[in-house]
Amino acid sequence: MTVRTGPRALYIYYRVSPEQLAAGLLERVWALQAEARAACPGLHATLMARTDTDTDNDNGAQIGPDATWMEVYVHPDGVPTALEVHLARAMATWPANLTLARHTESFAPVMPPSPPLD
Repeated sequence: MTVRTGPRALYIYYRVSPEQLAAGLLERVWALQAEARAACPGLHATLMARTDTDTDNDNGAQIGPDATWMEVYVHPDGVPTALEVHLARAMATWPANLTLARHTESFAPVMPPSPPLD
C-alpha cells in the first residue's frame, strides 16, 4: 500500500543549558531562523521549548538544568534539502560553547487517498 504524503517539514531538537542561554544562544537561533526565512521565501520558522517537565508552569517553559528546544521549519512546497545545508553551514561558524547536539528529523502530513477516477 502506498501512502501519499504532503510537503515535508523539518524538526530539529536539542538540549540547551543555562550557560548556552547566557552566552546568547536564543538570539543566535532567532537570527538563524531569520536568515533561513530570507534564504527560502515562504518559509515559516518557529522555535519551541518543551513544556512537559516538572518545571513548567502556565507562564511558559522554565529553564531547568537543561531544556529541550525544537526548531520547526515548514514551507507550502516542502522544506528543500538545501535549507538543511544552509543551517549546518551557518551553525559551523558559531563559537564552540554554543555547539549543539542537534537531532534533525523530517515529517510530511499523510494525505487522504486520491478519489477514484471515473
